[in-house]
Amino acid sequence: MPPFNHLHPLIVHFPIALLMFAPALVVLGLAWPAQRRGIHLAALMDLAAGVLSGLAALVTGEAASSLAQRTPALRLALAAHEHYAQLTVAGFAVLTAAFALLWFLPGALGRARLNFLLGLWLVLCAAWLTMLIQTGRLGGLMVHELGTHSEERP
Repeated sequence: MPPFNHLHPLIVHFPIALLMFAPALVVLGLAWPAQRRGIHLAALMDLAAGVLSGLAALVTGEAASSLAQRTPALRLALAAHEHYAQLTVAGFAVLTAAFALLWFLPGALGRARLNFLLGLWLVLCAAWLTMLIQTGRLGGLMVHELGTHSEERP
């Protein structure tokens, strides 16, 4: 198993993929009412896995950042990347909790109100997806343009 600080590049792809796929499942559930509950349960599990893997990415990213070679440009990019990553995970944690409430309380809301709230949830999710994309873009910038990588300390 690689050292903990080298796991970040492996782990970061999981929250990106999982969190980007969840809204598609929500839309599919809206388009297929007969299977909505099951599809939305899959979306909820996908969101939870995305947030958990996002937390793992935060932890491994912190370990990797402590060993990265620092330049002024890298320090700025790293600070922005960390900021966006923290906001992204926190936002998706809130979106996951909100979606769980919508999944567990559909009868109490009524169909029209539930559909409205799911539409609002999708709009908020789209905003957070842009933050997720920005987080990944900044990570890619650090690796591919600023040439950073973790190095083991002796």
